[in-house]
Amino acid sequence: MPNCPKCGDLIDHLVYWAYELRRADFYVTRGKVNYDKAETADVDVDSIDYDCPKCDETLFHSEEDAKKFLS
Repeated sequence: MPNCPKCGDLIDHLVYWAYELRRADFYVTRGKVNYDKAETADVDVDSIDYDCPKCDETLFHSEEDAKKFLS
């Protein structure tokens, strides 16, 4: 297991953050909210972060770098 370069703790995974575009049909029935047919749009993501699960600091922005770190 690698050590986080920011906090020094041993970590066995990273936290993946990405902004996504979602589409759904929005209904309000008798005051209750419902999102129906929700789907994630197939678009390029501009901002991806791989963070330390212990200190929440961003360590990487690419999957390749994150993979090398954990391998």
